[in-house]
Amino acid sequence: MTKLHGIESTNAKKNYLMIAFKAGMVMLMADENDKEPIVFNTNVFIQNAKWNNTGDVITVSGLNKISGTEGHNLIEFYNNNGDLLKIIPVSTLVSAISFDG
Repeated sequence: MTKLHGIESTNAKKNYLMIAFKAGMVMLMADENDKEPIVFNTNVFIQNAKWNNTGDVITVSGLNKISGTEGHNLIEFYNNNGDLLKIIPVSTLVSAISFDG
């Protein structure tokens, strides 16, 4: 069974509910009754997951799970459709994510 990292919502009109699992899976839902959520896998064992203030970018961080690069931490940015936008390698585990605004 996969452990839940957290659930977060945003005021965006599309896919406002995010459910993140520690194993790296993220589910985006229009509402709690969404029968066709967007589900995608990240490249990290999730330690943090956060919507930005406008609800169009999701940031996840954690330990890289790609074979051959173990031990590296990543911050990943996804749009609200689950498309990967950017990956930033970091030297230490990110303990929190915050957006200004």
